[in-house]
Amino acid sequence: SESNASTMTIGTQVIQLPESREALYGNTHAIATASAQLLEAALAAQEELWQLDPTSSSNRIDKLVIAAQSVASYTQRVVNEAADGSDEGIVASVRCLKGAVARLQASANVKLPSTSAAAAQLNAAAGTIATSASKLVKGLQGEEHEASESASSSTMPKKPAPISAVDEQAS
Repeated sequence: SESNASTMTIGTQVIQLPESREALYGNTHAIATASAQLLEAALAAQEELWQLDPTSSSNRIDKLVIAAQSVASYTQRVVNEAADGSDEGIVASVRCLKGAVARLQASANVKLPSTSAAAAQLNAAAGTIATSASKLVKGLQGEEHEASESASSSTMPKKPAPISAVDEQAS
């Protein structure tokens, strides 16, 4: 996928981006891409667990799959909230996503050896999600701060002239 100042291309679809929301969509896209990588790593981790212990209970591995499904679900919520333009919804969804990623990471790291390539891929993708999610939320907070500053400056009464200036004008 490519992006420039006013459009983003995903596959063959070109999406027109509002100028003010480009960073939001870029970070949302980065989260979705990293989530796909995280899910691929979770599948690799699942395969690795089966290879390490083919007789192990499938319950251990199922928890990894359930955690990965949770990440996919929350990623979809973040994307939907970004499309709807709800800043509060985006922030809430990002928090849930970060929690789901942490649970997946913890589950994989407990079950996989420290030398696992799948665990390394999973942790790298989780780091990308965390970074992009933080940028997304900070960007929203920055927009909120700018909007409140401009609103307060336009509704604030003008500062009264000092008394000495009023006295001089009267004479």
